[in-house]
Amino acid sequence: MVAHGKLPTTLFRPPIPHHNKITPEGRSPQFIDAPPSFLSKFNSPSSPINCVYGNNQAGLAQKVYRRQASLTDSLARNQKDHLSWGLKNLSLSPNSKVLEANCGTAIFSRFLLPYVKSVTASDVSRHMIQYAKEKESKLETVIADTAELPFPDESFDVVISRFALNHFQDISVPLKELSRVVKNGGHVAIIERVPHPDVIDYRDRLDFLENVRDESHVTFYTPQEICEQLVKAFLSPAKKSTIFGENATDSIQVFQDLETYLNLTRTINQNKLILNQAIESNANYPDGGPIHQVSGFQPFFEDGKLFITETHAMIVASKR
Repeated sequence: MVAHGKLPTTLFRPPIPHHNKITPEGRSPQFIDAPPSFLSKFNSPSSPINCVYGNNQAGLAQKVYRRQASLTDSLARNQKDHLSWGLKNLSLSPNSKVLEANCGTAIFSRFLLPYVKSVTASDVSRHMIQYAKEKESKLETVIADTAELPFPDESFDVVISRFALNHFQDISVPLKELSRVVKNGGHVAIIERVPHPDVIDYRDRLDFLENVRDESHVTFYTPQEICEQLVKAFLSPAKKSTIFGENATDSIQVFQDLETYLNLTRTINQNKLILNQAIESNANYPDGGPIHQVSGFQPFFEDGKLFITETHAMIVASKR
């Protein structure tokens, strides 16, 4: 566990150097074992819980984000530096036609509008799209599943997906669609929360806890796993060395006040209890502690508040 000093005012810091690149091979996100130590009141510790993800991820996503639309936007507005970080890694021009698939409240689409010719924002959630349109009338909005986009081939210069692949059991499907609708020579940009190499061995626990908060979550994919699927979708990931290897274009770490984060995402009270108990137990062991205490969230206390650490990676690929 990395020791944390005083938090920077921007809530950002450079990635932690790490040279042990561990990526489990052949891992299936279908079933995960829940850490039983903090769930004993709900289940027998001797009987590990299997969390089975259903096939209707689109329906689950709509259910989750129907209750989160306005508050998700509030959370994103508190991260303006994050939007700027995304912008600086994109190849945009005043003539660019941009699609943001899985746009949520389209906070990033709205941020990009002054820099490009047009932005189309699509999402499977009608509530997210309705909220986005109310916030910015100039935005072109479409209710659509990214696994089946309603656009002709080669419609956009740049296609973006932010924090969405973790809702798909098979990311090859949406990535092939993003590749289909981007022009030859255009770019597909993927921004995802990823497991930091320090906690990659505990990804199943990280996934379980995230699924407690967001039932539409499937798994946090590594940059290497995303890049492998980008290549299969006829996209060439940019080559730039980072802590994750040669394929991830850029990465940052974001600190979230856990209580505020759970309130903004309207996590139900029983699930808040599970998350707080598990993550606080992990934070009490600044050097990692017993294996069963590791949550994967890299938590720490600062000024009496419990924070979690998220690692966000951006991968930009060009269409071959």
